[in-house]
Amino acid sequence: MHMKQILFMIAVLLFPILVVAQDRGVSIKDFEANEGQKQSLNQFYKPAAEALGNGLNQFRITFTSTKQSLNDYLHSHKLIWSKDTPCALQFYFSKDGRIDHVLYKFNSGDVETAQEDEFRKLLNEWIATYELPSQAALLIHSPFKYLYGSKFKSVPTSK
Repeated sequence: MHMKQILFMIAVLLFPILVVAQDRGVSIKDFEANEGQKQSLNQFYKPAAEALGNGLNQFRITFTSTKQSLNDYLHSHKLIWSKDTPCALQFYFSKDGRIDHVLYKFNSGDVETAQEDEFRKLLNEWIATYELPSQAALLIHSPFKYLYGSKFKSVPTSK
């Protein structure tokens, strides 16, 4: 095989992986369909209590600004909930404090498909630009996962 053919085959094989990897915010249902990815994430990211130790309570306090930032971002882009909408969120943080992944799950029937699609799009935009407050980032020494139950408000909350 010539070098061009080899490079072409590598590109063809990697393209689907790269396309899927761009969405760092996905539903838990979609994520669980990929068993290999699920196992690798669970092996790589420690539970927050283990990774943060004594810093967990301080992280919880500073994480308030993270959930507020996400809510504000959704509202500023006109994603308005008709009622307070529960959502389970799993944040996966790198050791430098960046958000690597966010998995989410709405209760069945709480959200229309079009609204969930818009949520996913906006979530991925927010992940790409969001940075943890420095006091929270300083607590992180290894990659970890942080589980959080949220309720998206039907009206924006003030900062």
